[in-house]
Amino acid sequence: PRRVPGSLRRDGQYQRQSTMGTISSRMRDPILAEMFENRLPSTLDTTVDEFDLSIPDAFVITGDIHAQWLRDSTNQVLPYIPFANGDNDLKRLLCGLIKRQSVDVLHDVYANALITTNQEMVTQMILVFRK
Repeated sequence: PRRVPGSLRRDGQYQRQSTMGTISSRMRDPILAEMFENRLPSTLDTTVDEFDLSIPDAFVITGDIHAQWLRDSTNQVLPYIPFANGDNDLKRLLCGLIKRQSVDVLHDVYANALITTNQEMVTQMILVFRK
């Protein structure tokens, strides 16, 4: 499978090109290397929303509806953790997801999926965490 075209990507700033190129160049199987380069950035290309760029806040769509399941959003970003030290934008995204999940759990401790209907409330709660 090919990578999602640039015009359809949600956020173009998370392009792991140089790191992916380094890793894939060490792979002996060219088909596996191509799959790695096309699939690793898939979550970042297609499912990530950041709302307020002045604070870390990220929402990871985890299904066919615009919702974020706590377990699934965590699992979707796990492959990116090793790359976070060398990429401040990626680190910010991961921190933003953790903050949003924390706010969501504090808002409703029994919910396991959340939607973005009250963005202003979420932003205010994240600003409280910032202090």
